[in-house]
Amino acid sequence: MISSNCVLDSSVYVKLLIPEEDSIQAEALFAKIVSEGGYIFVPAIFLYEVIGVFRKYGYEQEIIEEFINSYCYNPCIKVCALTAEIISESLKISGSGSKQSGFPSFYDASYHALAILNNCDFITADKKHYEKTKKLGNIKLLSQIAI
Repeated sequence: MISSNCVLDSSVYVKLLIPEEDSIQAEALFAKIVSEGGYIFVPAIFLYEVIGVFRKYGYEQEIIEEFINSYCYNPCIKVCALTAEIISESLKISGSGSKQSGFPSFYDASYHALAILNNCDFITADKKHYEKTKKLGNIKLLSQIAI
């Protein structure tokens, strides 16, 4: 079970428009957070990542703008600037891997850092990041949460 406040990875968020594995789970999670009056914290890079994925899949500008206006400007979304504290925590997380298994990306680490600093869960569909960082806590795989 998750709390009504969380950090959603862009990999989860794009499932709201692009039909993928776990899209129904992502929709249910978003609906739950909104209905409970919770917040979704995201780092400032969030919108760039989401738009990048939509462009990769060839979505038209109008569809992207409609989606962004419906979801990204939802009052439950709290975009957080990358403060010195978030950057420091992100650097720790991105340095927590190994040469053998690889290191978490700074982008993914910034989402995870935001969850740690806000004492909530980071929900991701990125199994590689999850496996590399689950020992740090505050992270759950979308496919494994009960809604």
